[in-house]
Amino acid sequence: MKPSLAIISEDGAADGLATTQLLKEGIQSQSVTVNSLSIKSAINELSEMAHYDGFIFNQGPSASIQQHEFSQFKQASLSLADTGAWQNKVAAGLVPLQLSGMQRITALLDLSMFCARHHMIWVSTEKDEGHDQYNSQAISGNTVRRMDTLNSSAEQIAYRFGQKIACVTRLWCDNQT
Repeated sequence: MKPSLAIISEDGAADGLATTQLLKEGIQSQSVTVNSLSIKSAINELSEMAHYDGFIFNQGPSASIQQHEFSQFKQASLSLADTGAWQNKVAAGLVPLQLSGMQRITALLDLSMFCARHHMIWVSTEKDEGHDQYNSQAISGNTVRRMDTLNSSAEQIAYRFGQKIACVTRLWCDNQT
């Protein structure tokens, strides 16, 4: 069965939608199925989310709005943490470059602690997105063609992040069977 990821992100922000689309393209380039959910729809679909192999939490540019929505998501999912419904799911977070370094660290720490509560496997990537030999070998040839069309480093980061998390998810799923 093909691995699958859900991107959970803030609903409505244009920058967030563009980032989500680039994440999706990166994930799909690695033959991993992907679905994007707003935080609100994820709250409504908590019981169905166990079929995903992992989650990417994409924090949009309006961090204060998302913090409130994400707090609601965390609260709604507390009962699932006790059942282990998301145990051993791959998890990652992407935060916008517009935030200060402290805000990005705080947001990622909050996400990683949430995932630890659910016994998920938190995946982070190194800051240097383009020079890891292992990842370069594991990621398919679609990268070079697509990277030439991306205008900014933020776009390239979102696309490559999607590829890397998809690659990790695929490897994790292959080793679980």
